[in-house]
Amino acid sequence: MRRNERGSVVWWVVGMMGCVLLLLTALGVLAQRSLRIAQAQAVADLSALAAVGSAEAGRQAGTVGSAPGAAQEVSARNGWVLTSVTSSELALGGRLWRVRISGDGVSAVAAARPDPVHRDLAAGP
Repeated sequence: MRRNERGSVVWWVVGMMGCVLLLLTALGVLAQRSLRIAQAQAVADLSALAAVGSAEAGRQAGTVGSAPGAAQEVSARNGWVLTSVTSSELALGGRLWRVRISGDGVSAVAAARPDPVHRDLAAGP
């Protein structure tokens, strides 16, 4: 192999290694973004469940539960900003709670409602 052929092989290997490094970096960034989206959805789900739990606990105790406060606490503890909390009355009783959180260019929405409970405290339809 002549000297100039060895040099071109070396540059070809360096170029391929650079492409591989660039590809791995792009995959890492994509994986990080996907993980952040999954975290946002999990926190939104937990915030919606906290809102339902607080509202239902207040209803059972005969007081006004702080559903937005519970959702705010869950989202703040996990490093997210609670953007909105809304509720609507359900036909079978109870309320449907919708929560939106955001942070770092990612947002997520979740909704939760209480399960109907029979007089014998067994959950079910």
